[in-house]
Amino acid sequence: MSNKLALGVVLILVLAVLSTPFLLKEKDLNLENTLEKIREIDTKYNTNWKQEGVGVGASLIGFTFIDDALKDVDALREEIKKNSDKLQEKTELSTWEEVLTKLTNAREKMLLAQKEYLKYEALGPAGELEFEYILGSPVVKEKVNCDEMEQLDQGANFLQKTLDISHEFESELDFVLQNAPESRRAELIGVNDDKPAFYKSKLGRISTQIKLNKWAVDTCKRKVYKLSVNS
Repeated sequence: MSNKLALGVVLILVLAVLSTPFLLKEKDLNLENTLEKIREIDTKYNTNWKQEGVGVGASLIGFTFIDDALKDVDALREEIKKNSDKLQEKTELSTWEEVLTKLTNAREKMLLAQKEYLKYEALGPAGELEFEYILGSPVVKEKVNCDEMEQLDQGANFLQKTLDISHEFESELDFVLQNAPESRRAELIGVNDDKPAFYKSKLGRISTQIKLNKWAVDTCKRKVYKLSVNS
């Protein structure tokens, strides 16, 4: 065999080895690489899960990205399920499968809460009764416009879903923080000041907005009822 032919055979063998997927062992799923996969999804959709939130002044993912991001998070959850047999080792109180599933659930809840909040924002001024806090109490700054009753009702419904899903997020991620002590490191999830910004969402203000919108809708319904009775 000539030197050139021998070199060619060796080169082909090397390329075959490098291109054979089963020779490259994939890392087993754990907390760190699951978070890395979540960050990869974030990069794809120009966001950062640790900085997102809902409410006034919050950083939000683009609405058009949410459904695709949800599909990617669901695919990650399925990957965890497929690797169930490798994730049965216990943390303090649960299996790693439970911890990683809760983590993906929490990310899903964040996206779903933002989706509802962005629907509320899309209604514009017609979807809310403007108010401000004075000495800790909410004070309405505008007259109720009953021509906007439908938008006010929709706004209350979108915000209620935002609030409910945000509480579900807290429950899911609290589980991870409680059951996997290493998750409390700032570079992973973090606690106290290092917690994801979603924990700092102004849910109290959202709750107040829901109550005021519902009050405005009830006020308009009473007016309509009085008019129908007197006509």
